[in-house]
Amino acid sequence: QMGSDPGPGRQGDTGAARSQCGHARAYVRPAVTKDGLDVSVSENAVTIKGKSRHEEKEEKGDYYRCEISQGAFARTVSLPETVDANAARASFRDGILELTLPKVAPARRRSIQID
Repeated sequence: QMGSDPGPGRQGDTGAARSQCGHARAYVRPAVTKDGLDVSVSENAVTIKGKSRHEEKEEKGDYYRCEISQGAFARTVSLPETVDANAARASFRDGILELTLPKVAPARRRSIQID
């Protein structure tokens, strides 16, 4: 389980999973939309920032209630291996942020000709 839903406007758990191919998934709280997310990646870390806003209104006769909550979060996660930041991709669907962070191919040993 990647995380739990603590309710609108509250920060949820951010979980991550890793695969051999360099894929990662992160749970983002339901009040966060694609437009409210910012993802940046370097060779050894990924940063996820988000903003959320939730508004709930209720009217019954003379009674009116309006509840507004908003928040922001930022998470920086160190990556265990060097990734190719130029080939990184992100998609967001149904509250799940999926990152594809390809690993940098290890340098191969090669012979160098002497001039």
